[in-house]
Amino acid sequence: MLSAELMCDRISSLKKANSAALARRRRSKRRIQKHRVLTKGAREDILAQNEADQQIAHEERQGRLIALLLDKEERDQASASGLKGAAPGARRPGTTRAHATLILLI
Repeated sequence: MLSAELMCDRISSLKKANSAALARRRRSKRRIQKHRVLTKGAREDILAQNEADQQIAHEERQGRLIALLLDKEERDQASASGLKGAAPGARRPGTTRAHATLILLI
């Protein structure tokens, strides 16, 4: 009798596990049909892009301070070289603030 009860419990737990696995497969198939599954390479590309975006955002936050320091250095260089016509914070033509900070960071 005890073995019959154990067997019934085992069978019912297996049925529950089987139905749960079947439901997961159905959800997975629906998700794939709706959104398409990503390949491993595409997933890695997206993660790398997100990481690069976060790094750029972090550098931009820090870049504001670096740009201020760079502008001060350029003003000092302009005054040391005797360039009277240079405006405060002037950069080389064609150089943006982001470009100047990237030059400094590299």
